[in-house]
Amino acid sequence: MSTPTKHIAYRHYCPSGLTGCDRGSGKPRSEKCRLCKARLAIETGAHGVFVWRGDGRYLQAEPVRVYTSPTAADRFCNANLEKNYVVRWIYA
Repeated sequence: MSTPTKHIAYRHYCPSGLTGCDRGSGKPRSEKCRLCKARLAIETGAHGVFVWRGDGRYLQAEPVRVYTSPTAADRFCNANLEKNYVVRWIYA
């Protein structure tokens, strides 16, 4: 599925899954995990804001808003507390 935005976000994570390994957004200084030295995996997508459904199933084609930053998506949710919004990653 394609991301419903022209802006793409990047998430980096350590594929080893060890506790304390690197995870994050943006561009890391190193391409390796600080803890285990494994090469970081990169996911492309966006942070989508969805109306909370309760069943955990959110269609990638139905976000209310789309952001490249998780902080901006959370800021939108906090500014609109009368609605039940949730932020989910949308894979590109």
